Amino acid sequence: MIVIPSGDALIAARAESVPGRRITFGEPGGNVRVVDGFLVADATVTGDTNQELTPIVEVALLPRNLPHDISNAAAAAACALCVGVGVEA
Repeated sequence: MIVIPSGDALIAARAESVPGRRITFGEPGGNVRVVDGFLVADATVTGDTNQELTPIVEVALLPRNLPHDISNAAAAAACALCVGVGVEA
């Protein structure tokens, strides 16, 4: 498994050689991203086929919520979810 930023062509090209699942974070259209003020994960990450997007946390509730902080939170959430940490944590 590899977690990479969405929309970064150079990293995506290098990730092609890594075997296993590829999870993206951030914009545009990452598997973990912000939608309507919430950090969410899609079913690719959560494995929940009954729910297209699973809310993780409201962005306004993050201790720091500048763009770089939100990107860091999305990356951390993607990594945690991929190793089995539930969104409740």
